[in-house]
Amino acid sequence: MLYNLQDELSRQKFKTKVQFLWNNGTVVELTDKRRRTKNQNNYLHAILGALALETGYSPEVIKQDIFKRRVNPDLFVEETDNPILGKVETLRSTRLLNKEEMSVAIDRYIKFCSELGVYLPKPGDEEMIAQIECEISKASRYF
Repeated sequence: MLYNLQDELSRQKFKTKVQFLWNNGTVVELTDKRRRTKNQNNYLHAILGALALETGYSPEVIKQDIFKRRVNPDLFVEETDNPILGKVETLRSTRLLNKEEMSVAIDRYIKFCSELGVYLPKPGDEEMIAQIECEISKASRYF
């Protein structure tokens, strides 16, 4: 689970969790998640998670069904011929997009979310992105 130690509530939750683990002699792993400028992929996952938090759908459903199929079908949906099944729809990986294509895809997604009334942070809004990542981490057990 991620804790944003710049937020007082998160700090208290972190202290409580550490004390609990300390008292139980648990083996733990502690990692420092320093905030750096997000690359497109990290930003994409944060904003996909933001819509998942708003709707209750899993981030994976948001990515596959909303981001790829609904908002960006021209970039992701491909039809291939399968010798047994005939024409089959497949989805390209985001890894196959170049920087410009990814920018277009993200811009379309932001527009789509704003039409739904869902605010998404700007790429440089590190504090809000960190908060979203914390919330996604907490909610991931329910997805």
